[in-house]
Order: sequence, then C-alpha cells, then structure tokens
Amino acid sequence: MKKINLLLLAILLTAVACFAIEDLDGYYKALEDARYYVGESKMDSADIRIAEMNDFLKAGKYSEETDEYGNYYYALGVRQINSDMEKEAKENLQKCIDIFKKIYGEKNEIMYHVYRNIGKECVFAEKCEAALDYFKSSDEIFSYAGIEMDANYGELKYFQARMSLVIKEPNYAQSLQYAEKAIDAYDYSVDYGYEYCKSYEMAGDTYMALKKYQEAYDSYSHALNAYTEYLGPDGDEFLKLTEKLSEAEKLKDKK
Repeated sequence: MKKINLLLLAILLTAVACFAIEDLDGYYKALEDARYYVGESKMDSADIRIAEMNDFLKAGKYSEETDEYGNYYYALGVRQINSDMEKEAKENLQKCIDIFKKIYGEKNEIMYHVYRNIGKECVFAEKCEAALDYFKSSDEIFSYAGIEMDANYGELKYFQARMSLVIKEPNYAQSLQYAEKAIDAYDYSVDYGYEYCKSYEMAGDTYMALKKYQEAYDSYSHALNAYTEYLGPDGDEFLKLTEKLSEAEKLKDKK
C-alpha cells in the first residue's frame, strides 16, 4: 500500500508540474484561463492560475512596471469583483491602471481599451455604478485622443446605455444618448447585429419610460427590422420585441 501511495504521489506531483508556468506564453495562457474560470464561477481554479502568474513574475524578478504585472493585477481584480470583494478589487484594478499609465501614458488608445475592458468586467459582475465610472474614463480618453469610431466604441456606448437603465436611479435621458451613439458607431454587419438591435431596443425602452410612444414605436420598429435582417425572425427575444412594438403602437394611437 505504501508503494502505491508513493506512486500516486509521484503522479500527482507530475500533474501539478504540468501547470507550472515556464515562459511568457504560459503566463498569458494562465491569464486567459483565469478569466475563463471567473466567467464560469470556478473561483478555486481561477485562484490557482492567478497564483501561478504571481509565482512566475516573482521567480523572473519582473519589475512592477511591466505589462505582465499590469495583467496580473487585472486578473486579480476581476476575480475579486466577481466575489463581492469590491474594496480589494478597486485597489488591484487601480494598480493595473497605474502600471499601464506609467508604461504608455495617460490619454491614448491603450488606456481607452484598459478602462473599457475593466468596465466590461464590471458589467459581467453586475457592478453597474463601477462599470459606468470606468466607461466614463474610457469615453473621456476617446474624445481627447481622437480615436476612430468603430464597433468597440459602439460596444462602449451600448453598455453605458444598459447600465444607465439598471442603476438604482435610472438616467433615461443619458441612456437614450448612449443608445443613439451606439447605433451610429456600429458597423451594421452580422458580427455586431445583436448589439445593433439591442441598442435600438434600449432606445425604445427609454422612450417608453419617458412616455414618448411614437419615438418608442419608431425605435422598436428599427430594432425589429434589424433582428429580421441580421439574426432571423425567431426566438424569445424577437417575440418580446414584437410585444413591445405592439404595446407602443397601442399607446401612441391613444394620445
């Protein structure tokens, strides 16, 4: 029995060694794995990969002013914000931001994407106010740096519109502005068809809340046409949208 146990121990040690990070490719694979595990709510697995990232950086005596340390704090902050460790998450995400600022400067396309990506992580963690704060910083850099409007900017506006509707005190006027900018920014291809449709739908929802039923009807009509063209006229979301359109039509005709 003792020999068998020793054999099992050797196998386990070999298996653990397979996960040791040996180079930067392994480091970035661990980063990718950690984000995947957080998304799947497999926090123990995420913790293992994040710890391996940290061990690799310490063993390699990396400076804290490197992309690799910035990404480490990013992974750690994302894991924490998905576990309601908001204070710790804010501190580590700020470390991530500060590192990238030192490397690349404060107001440029790289920092635009850093803030935008952190904002998206907050959306997925259902931290609406935090998401809006990071998106605001990203948006300010976009305007300052003269970055080209593209689908990434459309996504930023799309998420800003969504978050403005679900915060404790919804800001309908702001949400409407964001939704309209998202519509303008999207490349109307099948790759972004869903977000394009949802942006029109959110505009319709906002108009309904403001009791502007004709505008709501027009927005829902655009959304329905876009669904039909890019996604196909079926599914639960398509059905819900037709119901919203019908309700807006009834209300606009009553006015």
